[in-house]
Amino acid sequence: MFSSCFLLSRTFAFLVCVVAAKSLGIAEARAESPSDWIAELDSPAYHTRESATRSLFTAGLAAHESAGEENNAIVVLRWGLSHESMEVRIASGEILRRIESANNDRKIELLKNFDTSANEIDVPGWEQFSRWAGTDHRARTSFAKLYERFPRQIIDRDGFANWLGDGDETRLDPYRMSPDDLDGWLMVTWIGIEEQGRLPLNLSSRIAMALSSESLGPSVTGEGQVVLARLIGHWIDTQPNAPTARTKLLIAMRYQCVDQASNLVDRMLADSTTSAAAQVMAMLSAAALERDDLQSQLMKRLDDTRTAHVWQLIASRKTKIRTEVRDVALALLLHSNGIDPREYGFDELQADPMLIYRDHSLGFADEKSRQTAHQRGLAKLK
Repeated sequence: MFSSCFLLSRTFAFLVCVVAAKSLGIAEARAESPSDWIAELDSPAYHTRESATRSLFTAGLAAHESAGEENNAIVVLRWGLSHESMEVRIASGEILRRIESANNDRKIELLKNFDTSANEIDVPGWEQFSRWAGTDHRARTSFAKLYERFPRQIIDRDGFANWLGDGDETRLDPYRMSPDDLDGWLMVTWIGIEEQGRLPLNLSSRIAMALSSESLGPSVTGEGQVVLARLIGHWIDTQPNAPTARTKLLIAMRYQCVDQASNLVDRMLADSTTSAAAQVMAMLSAAALERDDLQSQLMKRLDDTRTAHVWQLIASRKTKIRTEVRDVALALLLHSNGIDPREYGFDELQADPMLIYRDHSLGFADEKSRQTAHQRGLAKLK
């Protein structure tokens, strides 16, 4: 009798537990596939929805998208985006976003891990960026910062050029950006390379003007300057017609793009039809680069009387300084032989950290002063 009562009480207790479990939404047998979990996202029980969400998220992280696999978590979640239940649609979208974010975080960590082979990095945009910036630790670090700041722009390759602005504060404008905004300038230069030929002329001109101007453009020093110089070098190479060769050379010298600068100097010195201003820029750059053929190139230009610049250096004096090609050739010949040009009549001479001398300071206020300087200078060189 006692044992029968005990069995009845055990049976009753079991039934009560089953009913209670069902009322709480706890499944008697746990669903085991993404197809089951997606349906559970619409469950009235919070515990069931949360469990399904965790399962789909975990499976989604490990899944490789394949339209042919019906139980692939990513595929199932994409189906969920068009589910008849609004709850399932919303939950599916949120899980997919979480999976994408987690995957991107994982990819960025691999990118930052210098033990990871460059071929194993699959962050969107890395292949294109590394083509121009390289694959070393500097390039990886720079790209990681770019991706963390501009993920949508980098992923949206079709609208890449639209992220450059012309006076638009919501986009990257070369005329408005801070010189210290290295990431922004990396992005601007990269877009300028990738979108060469498709950018509006005004935006290409703004990039060129900013990079060549002392008052605009990115700082020439800093942690990421090496990567920036690589990008700027390739930007110079991908501009076939504009800007002018002189502007390209000025940019190459400013950002220490030595290969591009040397090539431009070769072309400009070999072409006698280039402007006087371009010839002056080529000579100054050749001197700064310490080229072996410097003296012979300068000697060839001692008879070039073309005017390169006319500047009014000091407004209060109302004196205009005219610089001829031969003036620059003589001053640089004196300098390359260890002689200070100021001692031979170059009274307005100003030093320049990038090009030895400022081009507009290598001239004279009148022809008499010029002739005297040339006679004395050439006599010293003989």
